[in-house]
Amino acid sequence: MATIVSIEIVEPRDADLASALDEAIARAFEWFHEVERRCSRFDEASELRRLCDRAGEAVTASELLFNAVQFALALAEDSGGAFDPAVGSDMVRRGFDRHYVTGARSTQPDRTMAGRWRDIELDTAARTITLHRPLLLDL
Repeated sequence: MATIVSIEIVEPRDADLASALDEAIARAFEWFHEVERRCSRFDEASELRRLCDRAGEAVTASELLFNAVQFALALAEDSGGAFDPAVGSDMVRRGFDRHYVTGARSTQPDRTMAGRWRDIELDTAARTITLHRPLLLDL
């Protein structure tokens, strides 16, 4: 997500511990890749983009995406909307529309931005997310 991630480990003296640390590092980096696969607005196949294509429907979300949207909505509430996860189309219009790795322009559809974060509904019992208007989320 255009972020540098580094993990620093102090060199272990025990070979078994070194192997376990290598596995832990690999799992940590895989988690960052999973976040990218689920939450990127630049990847048309991401869970986030599939959600944004289904405005008006209650969409069952993975735990990762649901928690990310829930956290983003809590920030929006606490900040009076200053941090709004529904800014994706605004970002596209301002030129933030290129994939950070490939440089290719995003094929993100232009969405009417009449709605904002308050147009996102979460159902914690069913773990669904409903976008009540066409929105492009940017987490």
